[in-house]
Amino acid sequence: MYSVREYADLFINREGIHAMPVNVKKIAKSIGCIIKSYSKGAALIQNLGLTAHANRFDSFSCRYEGKCYIFLADDIDGQCEQRLIGHELGHLEMHMSEDSERVLIGYDDDEEAMWRLEREADEFGAFIRAPLALLYAMGASTISDIAEAADVERKDAIILSQALVSYRAALKSATQQLGEYRQQRRAHLRRESAKMASKIMGVAVVTITVCLGLACLIASVVAGQRAPELLLDDFSQASSSIVESIADQGAESPAPENEPVIERPEEQPQTLNNDTPATSSQAQTFAPGRAQSTVQQPQAHYTQPQQSAASSSSAPTYTPPAASIAPPASSSTPDIVIPAKPKEPYINITPYTRYYWTGGGTKYHLFEDCYHIRDSLYRLESGLLSDAQAARKDGLCADCARRNNKNK
Repeated sequence: MYSVREYADLFINREGIHAMPVNVKKIAKSIGCIIKSYSKGAALIQNLGLTAHANRFDSFSCRYEGKCYIFLADDIDGQCEQRLIGHELGHLEMHMSEDSERVLIGYDDDEEAMWRLEREADEFGAFIRAPLALLYAMGASTISDIAEAADVERKDAIILSQALVSYRAALKSATQQLGEYRQQRRAHLRRESAKMASKIMGVAVVTITVCLGLACLIASVVAGQRAPELLLDDFSQASSSIVESIADQGAESPAPENEPVIERPEEQPQTLNNDTPATSSQAQTFAPGRAQSTVQQPQAHYTQPQQSAASSSSAPTYTPPAASIAPPASSSTPDIVIPAKPKEPYINITPYTRYYWTGGGTKYHLFEDCYHIRDSLYRLESGLLSDAQAARKDGLCADCARRNNKNK
């Protein structure tokens, strides 16, 4: 069930009432109501048996043969006519049912119930003749302002004034609730935006980390394809020089003739005296193809000394050799000499000079192992000056130029 004000609002919205004063007679005719005075509708009133009802009330409404009739008393002015038609429209909107068998609308045998219906119809007529939204927009607040703006009687203006107070309070409460809702919505949107920004930042950080990791991995793989070969060649050359130096020094310093022969017993484990220096210089034989070589100091082994026949039957004992068997100083391990790196040849720049470059740089280089291109992720290319210029290289690398000038 709707309240009287809600019924009135529905009627106002349906009929498009947006200005005052409201011509309710025109609205009643537009929805199909037939309006007659008591004198013009006397025959129908008598036929329906409503003569006593017409003598009691100034207006009434009824339904006959599917049509709605509004009967008004004779000799009433225009303002009263508007009020009575609005009253009867209230009965038609609120108190008429489609399945009702009663001809008279808005009438009840119970006196108290009938006066309640009459009061509701009066309020409905006042609300549709002076919509509260229009009164609020016009700024009407007093009873006289309402009566003048809506062209209603004073008793209707009193009803509208009381309703307008509650309307303002309800509108203020709704406005506050709407403001709170908007604040909550803005706060919610800010929180959602912060969460989304945090997620995007996290995804970006993970993506950048993965990309950097892949870049480092690719760089290490590309660098590892060339660095081990260069290190192996340099170390092989150094180790070969060390072996040759050790062999030469060993040939120049022969072992002394009186040096005792030290034999290693087959069944006795090897022991080492840390106080006795090495007896001779020995160089470890380098296996072909190996890049690493080590020089091992010769170790002295102790053997059982010869004993007299009297003590031959006793258990063998081992004594350290005398200090006189220490090798001479000339047989000590020689110093390791690493040959100096040969000087690079000077490159005389001619039209047939070969240059090197990569797709990621803007310069061409004289040396293939220039640090600008040796660890590059791009493919190394080479060619003449015209080829470098065709590859959009705009000049010679300054480091390569300085390096070549040092070789003069």
